[in-house]
Amino acid sequence: PESYTDKKKSAPRKKTAVKKTTLSFDGQKLDADEDWVQKMDNMWMLGNDAVISMASLPKSVGDTPRSEALIIRRLLEGNGTSYADWRYVSVRNADRSCTLGAVFYDGAKKKAARIVRKLTKMSDGSYAFFTLSVFEDAYSADKSYFDRIVDSYTVSAF
Repeated sequence: PESYTDKKKSAPRKKTAVKKTTLSFDGQKLDADEDWVQKMDNMWMLGNDAVISMASLPKSVGDTPRSEALIIRRLLEGNGTSYADWRYVSVRNADRSCTLGAVFYDGAKKKAARIVRKLTKMSDGSYAFFTLSVFEDAYSADKSYFDRIVDSYTVSAF
């Protein structure tokens, strides 16, 4: 599809003052607000619109630049009925980290989700791994809100 947002069904987030909070797991943290509900030690949900998760990935066997490329490739693959729309894919490398952004479309459900993932290589070869997944309608209705959350993500010790 040319556009994934359904302008008639978009319900923008309420712009009321919500208390700021920090979401954190295993040396990773970000700034959010109290609308995010913690569901597991490392997972928070914003109603039915979005989910944040933080994890640690172990050091790859045969830790080489190729293994990093394979991780990135796998994170950009679809699954089952979903696929990445390559028009909306970005890969940004920085010192010891990589940020992946993509819109994944699920043809069976007729829904699109914007997914941002950040991989940060730790000194022991493992990775801090952050994911924000948000339905495209919700993202389009409040892009700056979600972008601020992604931009606030940090890893304390790498």
